[in-house]
Amino acid sequence: MSDLYRNPSVTQFEFSTLVPDQLARGLVYVLWDTFESNRIIAIELMKIFNNKKEMFSDFDIKYLSDFCHKLITSPKYNNCSTGCHLMSLLLTIHPTQLAYNFTLITGTPARGLPPSLTLIESLLSVLEDHMTQCRRSLVTGSLNAPMYGVLQSINGILKLINVGGLSPRDLEECHVVINKLLMTCTAISALVSPVVCNSSPEGFIPNEEQETDGGASCHGNSQSVLLCCWHCMKEVIQIFTTLINQKRSGEEEGEGKKKRKGTAAVSIGGLLSIEQVDSISSVLIQQLTEARHRGAFEMAYVGFSSLCEYLWNSSLPSLSSRPVQWIEDLIDLSSLQSLTQTRRSAGLPYYCLAIVTTEPKVNCNKGLKELMTVLLKIASGGTSNEENNTEADQTAAIHSINILRGLIRESKLSEAVVPFIAPSLMIALEGFSSKSWPVRNSCTLLLSALVSRVFGVMRGQDENKMSTREFFTRFLSLHEFLLAKLKVSVNRLDLTEGDRLFPVLLILSRLFPSQFFDDNPQISLVPFQPYILKAAGSPVWKCRVLASQALLPTLSPSSVVGVVNDIIAKLIFSNQNLLHGSLLSISVLLGPDGANAGLISVSLIKNIIKGLLEKLWIGKRINKCLITRGLFIHCITLCLTGLRSQTDSAALTDHLSSHIIDSLILLIKICQDDLALNDNKNNNSILLQFSNYQYSYISVFQEYFGSREDLLSPLKVALLSWKLHPFAENMYLSIREGLLNDKLSNEEITSIVSEAIEETNNDNHFSYHLLSCLPVDWYKDEGNKHLDISWPDFFKKRISKLINEPLREDVKVSIISWFNTALKHLLYSSISDSLPTLLECLFSYCNDSSPVDIRIEVAKVLGQKWTVLHNIESSSVLYWRMVFILLHDVEAEVRSAMTVTVQQNIIKSDGDSSKLVMCQQLCIKSLIDFIATLYDPLTSFSLLLSLSSLDFDSSPSPESTPIPTSSVSSLLFEEDRSNSYIEPAQLLMHISVALKSLMETLDIESCSLAENKLQKLTSNFKPVDGLDAKEMWLDNLALNNYYSYILSRVNETPQ
Repeated sequence: MSDLYRNPSVTQFEFSTLVPDQLARGLVYVLWDTFESNRIIAIELMKIFNNKKEMFSDFDIKYLSDFCHKLITSPKYNNCSTGCHLMSLLLTIHPTQLAYNFTLITGTPARGLPPSLTLIESLLSVLEDHMTQCRRSLVTGSLNAPMYGVLQSINGILKLINVGGLSPRDLEECHVVINKLLMTCTAISALVSPVVCNSSPEGFIPNEEQETDGGASCHGNSQSVLLCCWHCMKEVIQIFTTLINQKRSGEEEGEGKKKRKGTAAVSIGGLLSIEQVDSISSVLIQQLTEARHRGAFEMAYVGFSSLCEYLWNSSLPSLSSRPVQWIEDLIDLSSLQSLTQTRRSAGLPYYCLAIVTTEPKVNCNKGLKELMTVLLKIASGGTSNEENNTEADQTAAIHSINILRGLIRESKLSEAVVPFIAPSLMIALEGFSSKSWPVRNSCTLLLSALVSRVFGVMRGQDENKMSTREFFTRFLSLHEFLLAKLKVSVNRLDLTEGDRLFPVLLILSRLFPSQFFDDNPQISLVPFQPYILKAAGSPVWKCRVLASQALLPTLSPSSVVGVVNDIIAKLIFSNQNLLHGSLLSISVLLGPDGANAGLISVSLIKNIIKGLLEKLWIGKRINKCLITRGLFIHCITLCLTGLRSQTDSAALTDHLSSHIIDSLILLIKICQDDLALNDNKNNNSILLQFSNYQYSYISVFQEYFGSREDLLSPLKVALLSWKLHPFAENMYLSIREGLLNDKLSNEEITSIVSEAIEETNNDNHFSYHLLSCLPVDWYKDEGNKHLDISWPDFFKKRISKLINEPLREDVKVSIISWFNTALKHLLYSSISDSLPTLLECLFSYCNDSSPVDIRIEVAKVLGQKWTVLHNIESSSVLYWRMVFILLHDVEAEVRSAMTVTVQQNIIKSDGDSSKLVMCQQLCIKSLIDFIATLYDPLTSFSLLLSLSSLDFDSSPSPESTPIPTSSVSSLLFEEDRSNSYIEPAQLLMHISVALKSLMETLDIESCSLAENKLQKLTSNFKPVDGLDAKEMWLDNLALNNYYSYILSRVNETPQ
């Protein structure tokens, strides 16, 4: 719509002529919106409307000027931002009067300057008063004179100044004002820097203020001090950035020109002299090298980047050489040694990034190459020669490593840093064995950045990989280095050298075999193979996992059988670490990665099965380690699965000898006995994985070889063992399938239900899902015959459990999902007294802080027996409120689930298929129309009226139930939602249309009652331009509801 107002030529019609004056002025209230783009659009529209009509009188401008002054001096940052936008608007439409009003407010004498400069002078006087208070006490100043609102307003005014349109006299005055502004900003920076640059800024209070005000009270206000200092520094830096970006064509003068009489230096960009640029750069560099507040040095990075870009491209040698000089100063070893050591070097990497990322392309990254070369030299010396390093040398090395990490992470330098990746990776790997924790920490972060840069950012659970040929072709020097590091680390496994071994294996595990196996010794991984096999016996679990993944690219189709035979031959009972790592290697080979590499064949699988079954003791109880026992069974399962995929099912047994099949059957019997004996009701993770491996093996064997008389079916095994393994997902899925496909007898179902009900007391979410799969008859007469349970009592107890007990998210989801089934099958008369409590319980999960899965299940429940739920005498309004809240949820999945529920269960039940909806917005409109016809006119009117107001003083259907307004969760739309009240406005407009239609259908008595309800609702509403409050509220429901919200926000006191 804003495009239509801004571009009337599109439609050849002036839409702005249709906008009433009070509605155009009402756009001022949008300046309080938390969504920045809404504020900008509102300002643009008000500027357009002001060109067509006079929006504000002189009295309005005076009132708004006073109001603007109060806003920008408020300690609430949102009010300051609103005041800044309001000032920018007034400066555009009434600049002279605004400037005059501020001279009266601040007592600043008028000097006949342009309005923008006059306004800046007035604000500088306010800023000086604030600085005086803050110098006395930052604690009291942060609450009463916060400064940042005034700074933000000055920055907004600077953006509106057209330097090219200033006369010579005005430009000279502008230089004076800018000079005063820069001096003030520098003073503010010095005032707040002790807090922002403190090593612990979150709780810092200057010592003198602690002595003056008392430690206890000061510590209570430390947060307000930090917020004040951070916002002030942020606005100072943004002012610097605005000044740097100001351009005036033809204003940059030659360096050789003589200085004019009365001027200090050459003019830069039309507003700044060279000395002022030096002053700005000093402040920015100080923040980047000393600040500890992340927001402070990140904001300084933005301003410093603009400054560097301007200086790099300057035609003045004294300016264009500044970035080069800064690089030389930084890479001086003594400079790095003098900087304070922090975990990530704070803003130092940003300082370097700002310089090298803005370097012109014509320089061919000369500055970056020089910087990287020196940083690599310093970092290498700090990681490889620790015995001779001083503490200062170590500090310089840490800073160098952190800067390297920042440069490698920067996407703008992705191609430029490729030549430096190999030496950086060597430094990172060397640093892992450092005796100094700060060095190891920095190298860990550097390695993470390098892995992301080389292999790409991991998306989802699958890791990005690279072929061995591509990796070593790009980084040839790493082949010999990684092999040497691997040799040294593996030879010291007895000393648990996991810190040396881990990074090498991490790199190798991210490689995969090339499409055509290459035996080129410079890029081949075959020399790595014996050391990786030995690394599989590492005492560190993660190293064993990585070693199993790193083995794959070292194998070729011709060598894989021999390697696997060697692995199986070395499976020994005495070394469980090596046993575990070897079985992991076999499982990776049999998995998808091995199949993709073309290493899997029928002969290989038969060879693995035969070799493993010769080591059957690994899967027996003589092996006390459940981890290796379970992994052994898992490898056998993978063999059977791979054999099935490689051969015809009819000929599967032809590939295995009778001896092997007998061994497989013996292993099944061992697994069945284990499942019947091991008790895992406590949900031990190791035992749970072990039982899942065993049950998967039983299922796969009988699926491929068919049922046998001497073996129990997987379903029977699950029925017998689920009592001892209630958290085993594989067994649960088997039982669930049996229930859904009607494969179980009454006795078996009875046993399952009894065990499931018992397990609900142990917060087992699988048990609720099993109860949801019961046949319908088991919730009625059939269930009463076999079960000693009252479903209505169980229903009531689940509600109480959901309300009163702290439960896991998956348990809450399963309980609410079961409510969906219970409402479908249980008689209304048996649970009617519990339904109001259920709705109140579900309502507590409708807010955005609840997990998405829970809100989706709530949406599904609201569709069951909706004709009963919406007619509950005490909860009708609550039910519909839940429906509309979920239709406006911030998550698309929740909105979609509620839309589907409304479409399939509520509107569809009316029998009119034409009312079916396909999207959320149409669903909302259709649902409002549906509610308007669902009850008698007065009841529908009362219900819609209660849904339209933030004042929920209404009663249930037919007279609705009051909902306390004090509860934040009772608000239909909370204050800080990111949709910025666009969707609420649409909802309220739909409701207003329905209310006006209903008013026309009411009889005299009902109409009088409706008038009383409207009168009560609008009793505190202030009419505009003499309009009737009820008519205006009804005609402009969305706008007026938003107006009430704005008034409440403006009047609330700062915390």
